Amino acid sequence: MDDIVSTSAFDWGDRSRWPKAFGGLVVAADVLYDKEVVTPLVDLLVYLDAPAIFVEPDNVERQSLGSVDYFQDMLKSNGLKFRTEKYFNPKQPSSPMLIISISCDCRVGRCKTLPKAQAFVTTSLDVKETKKKGSYS
Repeated sequence: MDDIVSTSAFDWGDRSRWPKAFGGLVVAADVLYDKEVVTPLVDLLVYLDAPAIFVEPDNVERQSLGSVDYFQDMLKSNGLKFRTEKYFNPKQPSSPMLIISISCDCRVGRCKTLPKAQAFVTTSLDVKETKKKGSYS
């Protein structure tokens, strides 16, 4: 499994520490907690030129920060195609999540519409009972 899945810890703002572009899937959860992290994170996504899935809480606190909206604005301004879907867990209806799927290679016009999200990182979320509502950009 080590040759299929790997993790890496580094400062997004320090380009000298960025990993080599690997062409795989980028998965991140609960990382858009502050607008200050958005620009270096989007720069990293542009550099990696890989598909990505972000899972973010969609609560009042996160909405008031505006970091998810800012992230989506930065994706658009960098020519990255993405889709945002809201997932509700019937067992925890007060804790909706946003799934942001980002396609790769969109800056050069070879991007195709993303398929419905097929990969999920789950903890207590029961995907079979989850209702979804999607928006597309």
